[in-house]
Amino acid sequence: MRREEVIDAAEQEDEELAEPLRYSITSYGADFSIKTLVKRLKKGEITLLGLQRRCVWSRAQASRFVESLLLGLPVPGIFLYRELASQRLIVVDGHQRLLSLLSFYKDEFRGREFSLKGVSGSLVGLKYATLCERDRRTLNTSIIHATIFQELDSGGDKGSVFEVFERLNTTTFPLSKQEIRGCIYRGRFNKLLNELNRDNAWRMIYGPVSERARDKELILRFFALKHCENRYSRPLKHFLNRYMEENASASAEWIEKRRAEFQNVTEFAATWLPREAFRRGTAKLNFAITDAILVGLSRRLNDGPISTKSTLSAIAIGLRDSQDFLSVTDRSTTELSSVWGRIDQATKAFKVD
Repeated sequence: MRREEVIDAAEQEDEELAEPLRYSITSYGADFSIKTLVKRLKKGEITLLGLQRRCVWSRAQASRFVESLLLGLPVPGIFLYRELASQRLIVVDGHQRLLSLLSFYKDEFRGREFSLKGVSGSLVGLKYATLCERDRRTLNTSIIHATIFQELDSGGDKGSVFEVFERLNTTTFPLSKQEIRGCIYRGRFNKLLNELNRDNAWRMIYGPVSERARDKELILRFFALKHCENRYSRPLKHFLNRYMEENASASAEWIEKRRAEFQNVTEFAATWLPREAFRRGTAKLNFAITDAILVGLSRRLNDGPISTKSTLSAIAIGLRDSQDFLSVTDRSTTELSSVWGRIDQATKAFKVD
């Protein structure tokens, strides 16, 4: 797997909260037969969202899970979130297990037939359709325990859902914070982030597409810090969650304004700023430098055209290398003073004619 070419000190700092947040949720248990689970998955009553549909297990791993059920062995339970508006059950933990079952019943695994592999001798090569009647009945009636939870008195805030996603997301390939947001805060804004992430100018600044949606998170950071900097508080992940949830179903007019401002600043930056302006002594893009430069430059572009474009490269490099800017972009980057400090310095640096 390709290593992410980014530096984000906030990733570690985000976990250093002095006081944990409290949530109000309720939960209950339910036992589902495998046949019922597969049926409800096919009908969309139990939903795998976005990147949850990505199959990361190998065929052998998926086969071993199916084999456990055929042999009558106990398997881990799953967690489902009941969405109040739609009453759908959304998979929070257990998506690879459910994908394996769905694939086996549909006889399709990554575009090929799904026959069991890497299992006990008599089961090797079998598909759902070729199981003997006893084994098919055993599989259909096997039980998986589900814990179903929903929010109480949340006022629409899905922070508790994000927290459960993050804490229970314990597979070999767990979802990143932004991948989780893409599952929870669906709507026009999430769609916009996906579209802007494919923008050519943004790809020139960031580099190759992130396998963990880190590039989308940086776009989200740009919007949140530019428009809600005065509302910022730690942890950064909750600040970004709130901004994404508040604008999940924003108006078409709001979406187009955000699209225009992001494309405007990235096209300008990709044209007039050197790639190394967003990096310091390494080939890796620095999140704190990048969010500050993009916010500061975007604010200047809001005031009108810049005539002295030839000076921008030196301004950006000078800002990046200044001792004051270094102190707020290399450590403690989620502290309020660091966030406000780097945004303020970048805003002042780009106040040019």
